[in-house]
Amino acid sequence: MIKITSAFLVMFLCAFQLSAQGHTVSGTVTDPEGVSLPGVNVIVEGTTIGAVTDVDGQFSFTAPDPTSILVISYVGYARQRVAIEGRDVVNVVMQPELRAIDEIVVVGYGTRMREELTGSVSTVSGDRMDISTAPSTMGRIQGQVSGVTVTTSNTPGG
Repeated sequence: MIKITSAFLVMFLCAFQLSAQGHTVSGTVTDPEGVSLPGVNVIVEGTTIGAVTDVDGQFSFTAPDPTSILVISYVGYARQRVAIEGRDVVNVVMQPELRAIDEIVVVGYGTRMREELTGSVSTVSGDRMDISTAPSTMGRIQGQVSGVTVTTSNTPGG
């Protein structure tokens, strides 16, 4: 009985080890002109497994399944879904995504579309800023919107 249990345990561990190995996939991400793109996100769809391309646009990681689908995304380019289909090398050509952006508002450390904001938003047009003779952008904004005081600090994060 112990031999059968031991044999079953060894077979189970071997099967588990084989399934845990995955499938190594690598490749290069370029734009339509063939220029490599650094910093592109390449992940397995539905997981957090993936990589970011290096300065030469290359990536490499182990996918859990050779039939997985890669999701490739990069700012300014259309998101792509590419099936691995058992291949070891998957090269991707990203296509530019042309979108008309109506108005973006910078909020703290991020950006939001004007329609997504709640609260008060004021706009200072470039024409109004050109009228000012202040030497800095901060000085040109000062006094353009009622109730707003512009202050600066030379300390990091100030």
